[in-house]
Amino acid sequence: MWIDLNEIDKSEPLNRNVQKNEGSKIYSPFDPPEEPLKKEDVSYESMHTLLTYFIDEHQEIRGHIHKFEQAVQDLRKEGFTKPIQACIRDFFECFDQKLIPHTKREEKFLFLKLHDCLIEIGEHSPGSPIQTGVTLLEEEHIGMIQMGALIFNFFGLSSRLKGQEAQLQVLDLAIEKATQLVESLRLHFLREDTVLFPLAQKHLKSHEMTTLLEKMSQTICDKNIL
Repeated sequence: MWIDLNEIDKSEPLNRNVQKNEGSKIYSPFDPPEEPLKKEDVSYESMHTLLTYFIDEHQEIRGHIHKFEQAVQDLRKEGFTKPIQACIRDFFECFDQKLIPHTKREEKFLFLKLHDCLIEIGEHSPGSPIQTGVTLLEEEHIGMIQMGALIFNFFGLSSRLKGQEAQLQVLDLAIEKATQLVESLRLHFLREDTVLFPLAQKHLKSHEMTTLLEKMSQTICDKNIL
């Protein structure tokens, strides 16, 4: 897996709201401009299938995150072993084949609609550019993909450097950033599961989410056929 950092911004469908003006504030779902976006008491069972699909994907990816975290901790103590290398390789395969497509599906089949809905009902920041609770999560997607690409390249670079001191410095940086990525992914999933998805359940109409689910399912089916 090689991710070109220069190409990431070109393919993000919601990048229009992610670019920040100098000195502007990004409003968190936990700290919006006026009235707080409180956690909604919505059970998994009562959520629309579109939303539980994303929650189920989170749960699957969490398993890979846990194994990656353990491998990184063991790497600091033991150095590279075949089991550790296998866990790290499996994580980046998951990152490339599951996590990145997952974020793109969220953006295309949920974030766009929810962002517009929140603007329509007045749940947004004052001034320009208009930001909603979705804005932070859009930015986190880009940040996580960039950090994942950086860590992957650090691991590869550490194995190619000739000097042991340089190898250890790059490897230590990779481990530090990998630990940060694990924490960021967990927090991001928590925000989506407990704030964003219940918010979508509350404000989006069932038939709207059904239409989005059908479009997403067709897109996934078409890609599997190719």
